[in-house]
Amino acid sequence: MKKMILATAFAMAVVLSMSAQLSFSVNAGMADDVLVSKWTVDGKDKTQSENMSGAYLGFTTSYELVPGVAINSVMQVKYLFSLDEVNATPTRTEQVKQARNILSLEMPLRASYCYKVGDVGMFVYAGPVFEIGLINNQVTPADSDDPKIVSYYGDDSPM
Repeated sequence: MKKMILATAFAMAVVLSMSAQLSFSVNAGMADDVLVSKWTVDGKDKTQSENMSGAYLGFTTSYELVPGVAINSVMQVKYLFSLDEVNATPTRTEQVKQARNILSLEMPLRASYCYKVGDVGMFVYAGPVFEIGLINNQVTPADSDDPKIVSYYGDDSPM
């Protein structure tokens, strides 16, 4: 019984001292990414880049190791969208609107350093980002009642 009481007291002391260093926050903002697609046609490599705008919303947990240095874990949902005019077919020059939608769950795990200048802090982050794709599709033509939808995730998809 004494060991259980001592273990409980020790765990509470650790949690209480840790709470001053552990912080939680909600983050939201605008996302701006470049999607680079690469494929091979008739033995030739092709590359296409498209700028995609969107937004993200997430939850951050930060544990301060020493003043200014912390470990951050983030879980955020990011949505990216693009709307472009493309040729209807490779042989025709008629332009149609094509929409691209990407929804993903991102989980960055990173170290951060904060350099304070008065009331303002400048942050530097480093670390990997783990990402799970939820939706990745292309809708052509985007403004049609019967569009062709290509999903890039799944058993019969190109990704």
